[in-house]
Amino acid sequence: MADKPEKLDSIARHRRQTCLGIFLPVLSIGLLLLLLALSLAVPGSPLYLTQTGQFSIISNIFLICFVLCPLVICAFPIYLLLALGAFLLNKVDHSAADGLRRVQTISRSAADRATTLGDRLSRSSIRWNARFAFVDRWLRAFEPRQNGREDETIHDERP
Repeated sequence: MADKPEKLDSIARHRRQTCLGIFLPVLSIGLLLLLLALSLAVPGSPLYLTQTGQFSIISNIFLICFVLCPLVICAFPIYLLLALGAFLLNKVDHSAADGLRRVQTISRSAADRATTLGDRLSRSSIRWNARFAFVDRWLRAFEPRQNGREDETIHDERP
C-alpha cells in the first residue's frame, strides 16, 4: 500500500511541473500581449495611438510576429522535404539518363537500319519492275479492250 501514495504523489508532482513549465509561460505571454494590444487601442491609456500611421506600424509588427514567423517555422519542414524530393528526383533523373540514352541510341540505329533496308527494297523493286516492264504489255493483251484502245484503263460504269 505504500507504493500507491508515492505513485500518486509522483503523478501530481509531474502535473504541477507541467503546468508551471509549459502552460504558465504560454498563458503569461498571451496575457501580456493582450494587455499590450488593449493599451494601444484604449483611448485613456498612455500608449494610445493617436494617428493612423502609428496603428499601421503596430499592426505590421503584430502580423510579422504572430502570422509570418509561425508560418515560416511551421512550413520549414515542408520546405526541407520538398528540397530533398527535388534533390532525389535530380539524382534519379541522372541515373536513369544513361539507360535512356542507350535505348535512344539503339532505337535510332534500328530506325536508320529500317530506313536503309526500305530504301534498298524500294530500289530493288523499281529495278525489277523496270526489267520486267515488257511482260506487262504481254499480260495486258489478255484484258478486254475498250473502244479499241489498248493503253486506257478500264473503268467500271455503274448505273
